[in-house]
Amino acid sequence: MPDMAHRTLSRLMLTAFGVSLLAGAGQLGLAFGFGIVRLTGTFTGAAVNQWPAQLVWVGWFATNAAVAAALLVERLARADGHLTGLRRQLAVAGSAALGAVVVAPLCMQLARSAETGSVHPIWTVAVCAVLGALIGAGAVLAVLAQPPFAWNAVALAGVLWLVALLSVVPSLGDSGPLTPVRLGVLEPAWLTDDTTQRLALLLLPMLTLLAGAATGALARRHGCAPLVSGASGSAGPLLVAFAYLAAGPGHAGDRYQLWPYYAALIAVAAGALGSAATALLPWPSARTEATGAIEPTAILPPLPPTPA
Repeated sequence: MPDMAHRTLSRLMLTAFGVSLLAGAGQLGLAFGFGIVRLTGTFTGAAVNQWPAQLVWVGWFATNAAVAAALLVERLARADGHLTGLRRQLAVAGSAALGAVVVAPLCMQLARSAETGSVHPIWTVAVCAVLGALIGAGAVLAVLAQPPFAWNAVALAGVLWLVALLSVVPSLGDSGPLTPVRLGVLEPAWLTDDTTQRLALLLLPMLTLLAGAATGALARRHGCAPLVSGASGSAGPLLVAFAYLAAGPGHAGDRYQLWPYYAALIAVAAGALGSAATALLPWPSARTEATGAIEPTAILPPLPPTPA
């Protein structure tokens, strides 16, 4: 039995490593292919704050890669319960983080030709990727312990990918280089700069509020503890906020990076508020909605039967 448990754990660790590696490389391939992320060129002068905006994506990709591995491993181990111990969960989290580090060398190779002025592009990319992988390891532990956290992280990641694609797809047919976009910001070419900046502060908190409300309601329906259901909406926003914190708010010359940076921090509270509202507030009873009658309680006993 110990040998079988050891082989099972080794298989889960290898699965976590492989899935995380593929998820990290796959996200980078999509981002570079659609022009969402650009790590080459000049990031000085008026474009100086575009560099930390690219670093946000790098850290977030590494975190997402580890979370994707945790989702698959959790489903594989759910039936036989091979991830009940903390040591086993730590081993899987470490394997997922190790696979997510693949984001670092892939981005470092591209960043060799970047001009960023005062910061070293290769090392800043590497630091953000490694920090993202470490944050992903913590997210793996949370996902393995409480699946509702994974639901929120996946939902928000899907929405943010959709926002990014909506920003770049209208410009795919244009000639010239594609303009990179910021994480959580809707900025297609047909939007004015002023409108984009206003949306940069509002869109991400609104999306996390809705995602948190949906996650809290789903966790409540599955019978999760109120504390878990109420906090589940902060999981995805925390991953985004950590990516922005690792990249920094940028230079004070403009608000290109500063506004989405603040929006990411506000989004954590918005997501928690959304999940807490749907998880902790009382819901109307299905019987009351159907009949309009008030259910009897200890204070309000049922009425005696009406004589025929």
